[in-house]
Amino acid sequence: MLGVDKIIFGSDHFARSQRNLYGNFSYILERAFPDPEERGMILGGNIARILDCE
Repeated sequence: MLGVDKIIFGSDHFARSQRNLYGNFSYILERAFPDPEERGMILGGNIARILDCE
């Protein structure tokens, strides 16, 4: 409904193994957004655009 250009990924979750934590988020994002370009937008592209850091 909102569109992928309005989603920004962020987390303040702390885990002993950040690698495993990122793997879990990556797994979920891959299923929710199968297009790699859309995932790229969510994982940094959108915030870069908003902050004019592209």
